[in-house]
Amino acid sequence: MTTPQFSKSISTIHSLIVAVVACASMTQGCASTHQMPIQSTQATEAEGLYNGGIQAFSRGDDVRAEHYLALAMRKGYPERPALLLLLRLCLAGSRLRAALNYAEPYLHNHPTDSDLRYLVATLYHGLSQAPLALRELEQVLHSNPDHAEAHFLIALLLHHDHVADAEVQDHLTRYLALAPHGIYAYEARLMLRRHTDVIASEAGHDSK
Repeated sequence: MTTPQFSKSISTIHSLIVAVVACASMTQGCASTHQMPIQSTQATEAEGLYNGGIQAFSRGDDVRAEHYLALAMRKGYPERPALLLLLRLCLAGSRLRAALNYAEPYLHNHPTDSDLRYLVATLYHGLSQAPLALRELEQVLHSNPDHAEAHFLIALLLHHDHVADAEVQDHLTRYLALAPHGIYAYEARLMLRRHTDVIASEAGHDSK
């Protein structure tokens, strides 16, 4: 039987990994399809810095890669491909606060990017800042009501905050409807079964 604490730790790790992988796969072609036209010295410099970051990243030189990628963004290179690599670097080193510092300015300028906002929510979750995580997740669902992982993470956060079982159940049920074979499906079913048992037990107690 999965304990609440074990469930929380597993979900935190999975949420971070899944969010990054989802963002990266969604923009796999960014470096090639989003290339900047070579129009100026600054554009050439930005592209050179980005390529330098890619090379450093492939060599495992994370410090230099982060430096180059951050400079490339400041010089005008398209933000999202550079940002995704920066976030991968930060998460690989468990530097959640640094990842937030890179992601939040982008999100401020691109408020409808629900996948990036979900990632920010998982970062807040990893930093044990549940109210901020919930705030971001609510915005995710406002712009994308069918974001399955957001439903699951909301259920997890509400569950650990001892919020009404009905609300937790609603989000778990929605997650399983959207992603019946998703990465969290097994844990979602366990949580849903537990909440159903609790409600049934409380109903039986009240009827006595």
